[in-house]
Amino acid sequence: MTSVPKARVVVVTGISRGIGRSICHQLATGYAGPLVLYAASRAGKLPDLDPASVSTTVKIIPLALTITEQASVNALASRIRTEQGCCDVLINNAGVYHYNEVASKDQRLETYNTNFHGTVRHDVVEGQAVRRGWPRMAYFPSKAALNAATRILARDNPDLLINCCCPGWVDTELGGQAGRPPKTPEQGAAIPLRLAFGNIKNINGRYWANDSVSDIGPGKTQPW
Repeated sequence: MTSVPKARVVVVTGISRGIGRSICHQLATGYAGPLVLYAASRAGKLPDLDPASVSTTVKIIPLALTITEQASVNALASRIRTEQGCCDVLINNAGVYHYNEVASKDQRLETYNTNFHGTVRHDVVEGQAVRRGWPRMAYFPSKAALNAATRILARDNPDLLINCCCPGWVDTELGGQAGRPPKTPEQGAAIPLRLAFGNIKNINGRYWANDSVSDIGPGKTQPW
């Protein structure tokens, strides 16, 4: 007797238009095998799919979701846990983009809250960040975001030199939280001062540091 394969449970957010709509359409019409597709959008309505084209092995369930609202995320997670037990695939497609060089404060907040915080907030609020694979210290992802911003700023402002750096583990109020730092503030100032006033040969948009946080050298570009 041939066993029936278990349906994969997939959640796709931001399905009302564009890429999200296309993802839903391709899964609904071309996925080979049983699939339960939770299609999430703010309105909670399905995109205009032709019922005749939907595979008989695919079940589509529309969901209302506002990714910037924790209660909405919790409700989605609770429903899927109750109805399916787990989620096999999450395509977190929801996002916003204001094509506006003079974006308002509200537009900027919406962009960050949706595109970044909306993606990671659920793990953080539940206190499950480490168990689910996030670094123990939020400091490191925050600096990774700054490194990415540095590259973008340098690319968009080629007439300026824009770099970022790690000064090392320095004996300051901030650095002392993790133990006794090996570097003095004067030593920690070396790399920032070099980037600001030294001859760095027009290197732009890079991350500078020493090989070790205790090294007292002038720094060099590091892979990131």
